[in-house]
Amino acid sequence: MTRLLKPDPLRTALARCAASSSFGFPIPMHEPADDARLDANADAEPGAERPLNRRERGVVLARIQALMEFWGITVDDLLQDTPAPEPVLVPDLPPKYRHPTTGESWDGQGPQPDWLRRALLKEGMRVEELRQAALAPPPPLVEPAADDASPAADDTPPPGH
Repeated sequence: MTRLLKPDPLRTALARCAASSSFGFPIPMHEPADDARLDANADAEPGAERPLNRRERGVVLARIQALMEFWGITVDDLLQDTPAPEPVLVPDLPPKYRHPTTGESWDGQGPQPDWLRRALLKEGMRVEELRQAALAPPPPLVEPAADDASPAADDTPPPGH
């Protein structure tokens, strides 16, 4: 006869928290392994988890309970849906690098933009040139060239009329 086990809310909540990427760091599910334990698991498939024994489970639960008490977290808090984290607003930083011709700029945060790689590797610019250009005011925006067939902006007649 198969017996259905009621899920352990604390273990379920812990597994949900451990799988969550919102912490930014992995949550250890057991104590650090010692040499004897490593030898005992040498035949195990890499990445395979083994169930915690009674002592390990007690240690983990004691750590969890201590952290819950410290942070004032209840089991009910763990069972509730976790709200989405508020977006972090990053203030606009002044540009550190600017292309002197195109006016494209980069504040030095995040991945290096393509225009910067292109300027350094293909256009032969130096980093110091791009830093100096960032200190100067940005170049004026270049308007697209007007089509010769378009009428003139002012109402003066063409020469000779």
